[in-house]
Amino acid sequence: MPFSDIRCVNHSLNLVAQHMVVPLDAHSLELLPVSKQLEKVSRIFKLAQIISGGLRGNVNACQNLSRLPALPIETRWMNGLKCLKDIIILSDEISLVIGMLPTKVRSAHHELFNESLKVAKSTLLVMEPLLDYNQLYQTQSEVTLHLVLPTYKLLETRFNSLLSGKFDDVSLHDLDSICSETVDALSRSGLAVLPHYYEEFDSVHFAAVYISPKTKKMLSFSCSERQKAKSYILSLLPQEIRLPVTPKPIKSSSSVSKLLSLVSDVYESEHVDALSNESVEDYWKSRRNVYPHLFDVALKVLSVVPSESVCESALSQAAFLLDKRRTRLSYLKAEYVVLGTQLTNKYPELLP
Repeated sequence: MPFSDIRCVNHSLNLVAQHMVVPLDAHSLELLPVSKQLEKVSRIFKLAQIISGGLRGNVNACQNLSRLPALPIETRWMNGLKCLKDIIILSDEISLVIGMLPTKVRSAHHELFNESLKVAKSTLLVMEPLLDYNQLYQTQSEVTLHLVLPTYKLLETRFNSLLSGKFDDVSLHDLDSICSETVDALSRSGLAVLPHYYEEFDSVHFAAVYISPKTKKMLSFSCSERQKAKSYILSLLPQEIRLPVTPKPIKSSSSVSKLLSLVSDVYESEHVDALSNESVEDYWKSRRNVYPHLFDVALKVLSVVPSESVCESALSQAAFLLDKRRTRLSYLKAEYVVLGTQLTNKYPELLP
């Protein structure tokens, strides 16, 4: 493969969430005016974790909840946000059992719901999409490499909109329950930290955006980013290209111009219904004979797994094979078997 290790998108998103609340040293001076508000958000996460832990540690309280809130884990950077979301969703049920819990938990509940509820709801307004994106890449229920960079573009657009006072999600959050200072602080912090982690992504991520038919024009990307994607794809194409249509004469010797002359009149100009439910996998399956060489490139690019989460689950299943079934496979072979099975089941046509 022409690529080696790549940035895990889940780890990246978790770092974005962490440093939206606790800024990087490089951004500390820039965000000094909103530091007090960010400290309040950090406190909110701590309160949510205390409440969540108290609930999960009380059997009687658990029996009266429709579901359990997230388990507080200090090493998971987005855990405080997850606990906060669950506590807000379960707030009515929690209010009925709060008397069963220790004084520390009751005090945290009082502080969160009686003194800091606006900050809590405003935090969810800004940061909840990070949880949704994190879940998307953790489950890996479909090919998602082409979604990584657009995710960061969408987050940037969202933070800019919130900073300008455009609350598109206002139907979910009563305006009276929104703290504009919290929204402003988190949006500014998000815009500061996003570029830092966006720059860690590789050429294969840009190529995946181009390979996806719905984002192939890369309208939200700079000229240099589009060139990076096309240059990378060109490096994967065989030297002798045979397309099903007559290519335009090549006027430039640059690699990007060559690629444009070969595919811009066919692939880029092909109409794609933006509202279609056709997945990127199904698209390339149906175009295998139309763009045979680009199909080979799509195989290589889209077979890259953007998150290590699928690998984590593979390791646990490999351990099961080794320990419970007394398999004679070495641990490395067991890992390969399990991981390969997972990928083959999900993307049978997208493995080289």
